[in-house]
Amino acid sequence: MVCPTPVIPKVVLTAMLLVVVPAVSPAATPGLSDMSRAVLSIQTTVPFSLAGEPVGIHYGTGVVLDQRHGIVLVDRSAIGHSPRTAVGYLFNRRRVDLVPVWFDPTHNFGFYRVDPDLLAENSVGRLKIGDSDIVTSGQGGITVQATPDHRIEMSQVVIGDLFHDPVAQTGGDEMNVYYWEIAGGNQTSGNGILVDSRHRLIGLVIREGRSDLVLPINTVRYAFAKIQNNEAVPRGSIGLVLQSLFIDALQDRGVAVEQLSDKDVRPSDRRLVVARTLSGFAAAEIFQPGDVLLRIDGRPVADRFGVVEGVIDEKFGGHVAIEFLRSDQKHSVELPVTDLKTFQVGRFLACDGGVFHELHLGAIFEGAAPGSGLYISWVRFGSPLDSYSIRAGHILTKVNDIPVTSIADLIRVLGDQHQPRDLKFSTVDMRQSGERVVGTLRSDPIYFPCRYFERDDAGQWSEWSTVEAMQLDQLRVE
Repeated sequence: MVCPTPVIPKVVLTAMLLVVVPAVSPAATPGLSDMSRAVLSIQTTVPFSLAGEPVGIHYGTGVVLDQRHGIVLVDRSAIGHSPRTAVGYLFNRRRVDLVPVWFDPTHNFGFYRVDPDLLAENSVGRLKIGDSDIVTSGQGGITVQATPDHRIEMSQVVIGDLFHDPVAQTGGDEMNVYYWEIAGGNQTSGNGILVDSRHRLIGLVIREGRSDLVLPINTVRYAFAKIQNNEAVPRGSIGLVLQSLFIDALQDRGVAVEQLSDKDVRPSDRRLVVARTLSGFAAAEIFQPGDVLLRIDGRPVADRFGVVEGVIDEKFGGHVAIEFLRSDQKHSVELPVTDLKTFQVGRFLACDGGVFHELHLGAIFEGAAPGSGLYISWVRFGSPLDSYSIRAGHILTKVNDIPVTSIADLIRVLGDQHQPRDLKFSTVDMRQSGERVVGTLRSDPIYFPCRYFERDDAGQWSEWSTVEAMQLDQLRVE
């Protein structure tokens, strides 16, 4: 990743924004009409919430990256952990079915596959990915979004400063996700893509509250190459949540800035600093908030999140060497790279009006320790769980005073649920500083039976009763 250029003064950006504000008409702009033929309007229906994702009908933007294999890139609003059906609408309003292929557990995108013959039949184009990570401050671009009524909207925008918030979990299960702010232009109507003046894909647009952010395309390029070759997309983590701070902020914290680099550093320079560590990772035993990353596997880090992520992907399944500065002392350690697939939701239990699954990355980010319990992702209004103050976002730790750390544990404790019975649920509310909640509820196997769901490697979900589930090999061995 190219190191960001110095921040443009606000007075300069203001002058630029007065010029670059008009919406763009695909039909009136040479090249944009052809590009719009590669954009799909995505509609998904989510019946169950996993990992805290909302249920219901959702809309997103998709773009064809590979016509021959029918590979479509979509933003995170159109894909995720939860079971869903998905359809796409082409530029000519032709409806096509979409099959999920993969989604990134730490970023805001994923891939679907569509019948390539349908793309050829409808003369659907494709969008080329930019050759390098070229998003910089002051750069102009065009945002492209598909609307719920299946129209394509385009707007000219200006890229602002590098944005990163390691405390608030913005936009999904994020760790060290670096964004650029959209500083001006027409406000977007939702998630979408960013293209440059040559109509190359250079970023994904994420709408977060009232802010429009851009995720650089280098992460998408890496995953897309794997998907094209029918390879697994490894995604790992070392358990560090990082933030980018200016040099003067580091000086205020007592960091010996003269040790940050062999070259002179400027007050406008930034460095990556540990904001906090995640429970269950080896880094939690070594790093402290405020530690400054210097090198990872011998490569200078500076403020480049992409360097850290790239090395971690390269060393997937192995270890990375990290050099860091604490106050005025340099230290070197090796950390294992943890497979984030561990935190993807591939199975869940729907029971008594709730949805339970193993901890996903978002729960770990909020402070839950791996193996500490099951995440309650959704509670239906009026169900037994809802009646006894058990809420979505709680961590289920015990049932009838028996610890539960996996779906297999919960199925064994519940057993064959044919008759109503009293169940004592012990939960932890991570959003309320780990407050413990205990409730005894009356199960209702007639209106809220227990059903086990599991996703296969092709992304398809299958369903079993708890009696059937207890006979499955993958649950018996746990």
